[in-house]
Amino acid sequence: MPYSTPAMPGLVWSVTDTPSQTATVLMWSIEVVIMPVFLVVAGFLASQSMANRGPSKTLKNRLKRLGWPLLWTTLFLIPVDLYIWLCGLLADGVITPRKLQSLKFDDALDSKIWGLSHLWFLQYLMTYVALLALGWDRLQSIGTTSLRRWGLPACLGIAVAVLAARPEVVWGFQHAFLPVASKWIYSGVFFLAGAMWWRLDPQLQALTEHSKRLIGPSVMLWTAAVTVGIWWLTQAPNATASMVNQTSLAILTVAAAACVTFALVGLSMRKVNRLGPITGRLASASFLIYLLHHPVVGLAHISAKYAATDFPVWIKVVGVTLIGVGAGIVVDFLGQCRRERSASGTNETSQDTLPFESAARMVPESTESRTRAA
Repeated sequence: MPYSTPAMPGLVWSVTDTPSQTATVLMWSIEVVIMPVFLVVAGFLASQSMANRGPSKTLKNRLKRLGWPLLWTTLFLIPVDLYIWLCGLLADGVITPRKLQSLKFDDALDSKIWGLSHLWFLQYLMTYVALLALGWDRLQSIGTTSLRRWGLPACLGIAVAVLAARPEVVWGFQHAFLPVASKWIYSGVFFLAGAMWWRLDPQLQALTEHSKRLIGPSVMLWTAAVTVGIWWLTQAPNATASMVNQTSLAILTVAAAACVTFALVGLSMRKVNRLGPITGRLASASFLIYLLHHPVVGLAHISAKYAATDFPVWIKVVGVTLIGVGAGIVVDFLGQCRRERSASGTNETSQDTLPFESAARMVPESTESRTRAA
């Protein structure tokens, strides 16, 4: 983010650093597909869970698993996040020390600085799961032929219409404490597409079988969307027939997001037979990486700018990435060690009364079983 040029509209980052065209292409390549991947997988797994447990139990489980982390991180992490950002803006000369103390900013900055930051995904996801639970019976009553012919195309059409009207949903950032309508609809379309795909292909057999055929179209659409998107961001203020340009960009973006998402899911099913130790550790820590990375990365970017001024951009990008991912892994590992010590203490206490149960508990879980539980 600090190295992209042009910068993401609507987004205030902790610092701005040396511009890099390579970092810009990398950032937008990720931005086009990252949320569709998460949302399609979330919709698919929510449907799978509702089919096995029922919509009511799934909803209660998701609200508990997502709601409590959202509450506690909003209360304790977002204020830390805010002050890290303000320290960076102060170092860059964007705000004065008095603004840092009063928390009163100019209108242009004020509308961009307040919001849930990266935690918006949890908020949106809970609303999608609730709506899916309410409409579960209706979704089950729709035939697979109708879903294939009308359901999925309608989802993609809605996504294109929303993005054509509000390109900043993807090619920008919308920051608020409550869901933004355009962002909520666009994201919800991919969640619904994942839920529909579970009805069409619950074992992902079709994607696994045909995933190789998606590689070529995915690469071409992905390249076209990123290229046109960066051009549009550069030329948009002076471009003529902007609605035509925005609609073309919307079509490319949605097509690339959908094609790449389903290609990645299919290739993963085809190539990944089991989780290795590294993948297992990342999977176990993934939720903590998501929750904790934002303030860690923001602070690391400030440090990289002022403590490693002459370092190449790629070293800064790699270093900050490792720090952001590593923070979540370390916290997850420490939490796991604490749980294991607690379980070991409980086993020792109860060894005289229930030796067979204590012995069973002493058997360490495999990485794969822990990952499934996570």
